[in-house]
Amino acid sequence: MSAIGFPVATPADFGNLTVQSAKSAQQNFGVPGVGSYRLWSPGNGVELWAQLDQENKLIGLNPHFSGRARMQIQLVKHVAHPKDTVLDGAFYAWANHHGATTTGGDYPFCLFS
Repeated sequence: MSAIGFPVATPADFGNLTVQSAKSAQQNFGVPGVGSYRLWSPGNGVELWAQLDQENKLIGLNPHFSGRARMQIQLVKHVAHPKDTVLDGAFYAWANHHGATTTGGDYPFCLFS
């Protein structure tokens, strides 16, 4: 969170930021039968996506940056974490992959969806 301007040092800081982002959200995206995402864009490309379950209980928060970029990537595999909610998802990928291999490119990264 600190990389995009939110100094989060404790679990309480994270909890407070989660509540603030849900309350300050400008957009709500419902996922029928699952829950919803609330998008807070405080400016300069910074985005926080709060996740709410079907009862509107906060269950997660993910940082994003919205900006123009252009590169080719190769998705390598789906990444599942034991604490993922139904609104989480991630993929392991390589930027500017080299040929048909799944183990090479400029750098590996995790793409969150």
